[in-house]
Amino acid sequence: MTNELAREFADCASFEDCVAKLHGAFYFCYGLTWDKDENTYSLRIDRYKSLYPQWEFDEEILNVTSRDRCECMNHFFEDAIWVGMTFWDAAPDMEWTDYEGV
Repeated sequence: MTNELAREFADCASFEDCVAKLHGAFYFCYGLTWDKDENTYSLRIDRYKSLYPQWEFDEEILNVTSRDRCECMNHFFEDAIWVGMTFWDAAPDMEWTDYEGV
């Protein structure tokens, strides 16, 4: 993924579902969500071994909740959840995937 596309992907992950492929695995970002009753933001990312013909779950790699939207996104960028790398280190090897068309 180019830097520009990586920025767009990160922006997408901050408000809607999106999937990146990295080293053969699929990373499903559920998008940053707001819980108005709890007054918190949440961000979750699951890794799948495959998406076709069936979604094959591997593991949950991020599940963070905070009253601070930026804190959630900082985990997305800074935690070494992308095969032991941060988002920006892994981004050149990522591919944005259209999971609905897989």
